[in-house]
Amino acid sequence: MSSWAIGMLMPALWVLCKVTNFATAFSAWVSPNSIMLINALIFAGVLSRTGLMQRIGYTLILKSGGTYQSGVWSILIVGIIISAVSMMTNFVLVATLALTIYKALDMSPTDKEAIPLFTAVILATTHSKALIYCPLSLGIMNASVQTIYPDMNITYMQLLIYDLPMLIFIFGFMWLVLKWYKLSTKNAGKVLDITEAKAAYRASYEKLGKMSRNEKICGALLIMLFVWMIAYPLHKLDIAYAFIAANVILFALNVAKDEDVTKANFSTYAVVMAFVAVGTVATSLQLTTMIAGGIASVLSHLGSFWAPLGTLVFGTAANFILTPYAMMSMLPATVAAYCAHIGCSFWPHFLACYLSSDIVFFPYEYPLVLILYGFGMCSMNNTVKMLTIKAILCIVFVAVIMIPYWYFLGLYA
Repeated sequence: MSSWAIGMLMPALWVLCKVTNFATAFSAWVSPNSIMLINALIFAGVLSRTGLMQRIGYTLILKSGGTYQSGVWSILIVGIIISAVSMMTNFVLVATLALTIYKALDMSPTDKEAIPLFTAVILATTHSKALIYCPLSLGIMNASVQTIYPDMNITYMQLLIYDLPMLIFIFGFMWLVLKWYKLSTKNAGKVLDITEAKAAYRASYEKLGKMSRNEKICGALLIMLFVWMIAYPLHKLDIAYAFIAANVILFALNVAKDEDVTKANFSTYAVVMAFVAVGTVATSLQLTTMIAGGIASVLSHLGSFWAPLGTLVFGTAANFILTPYAMMSMLPATVAAYCAHIGCSFWPHFLACYLSSDIVFFPYEYPLVLILYGFGMCSMNNTVKMLTIKAILCIVFVAVIMIPYWYFLGLYA
């Protein structure tokens, strides 16, 4: 069924079944997060249509070496940059860039060479959001937490600083997968050359021609958005205003067109708003308070220092039966209620919950991972193995590195 239909049906059924009223069921649609998300989707679409996103990707990859390993590293690094520029929305471009290498080397989904390449795509388009401001995910979590802490709103710089060590995990895991690949094919005698793939990138880059006026305008507005997010502690204006301003300027200068609005992914938008409403409705029914009591009995035995690890495990477990978006609409408010009750800092729990959304074992747990798996670059067996190892190592990394780091930053105070 269409995501749009689901997004409409779920809150409508709450009203029809007298679970809540219409205003509460659809309250997410008129929130600042809703305005920010739809404007972010439109803005990212304009960046892609004008060719700026593709120009950035092709330029960076063409500067990489000609070996398979350098190609994998370039996909990871370029993918992270594209994810940052597009606010985690242009995952298709990253996958397409990787697919060029995949086809040039005539790979099949069961090849060992496919695993590092697909790993680079997954890390760049999902796990990198640990440090990149993602309106989609953070909008859901902020809306959930604000039902308990109305003034809480994580900024771009806070996210970057608080989760900075996750860069070590991302690059470390990529190195580990490539190391495994090298050892497992040590006696195969393969020398993989991506010259053919780079020729395809170069041809696509040349088709873009000289940088156009529209690309320059998009680039300037992109810089404006980053400055706006970084300077948030000074002006205190919601990022939704920045996206509104950017899109209005794009339309005023005839860079954006009506087609950019009609082509925005309203289906994703609708289902995300429905998931945001899950948290709102649950809070109005005091379900979060009830569930918080059960979670509290578990977290209290872990102690305040290790309790965020319990939140991470709760989030990881919830992904088995919920989508990450649904989990992020329910769990943050629930744990926030627990923290408010005992008077402890919610920040470590917020970050642990945010990181747990990318700890998955099967593609079905995360719609984005499922879409990327649909590109057919890696077999299900190898995908599950890679995701499982990544999940286990990430949990260990949070326990050993992230929690002490958050304590050092004073987030427990």
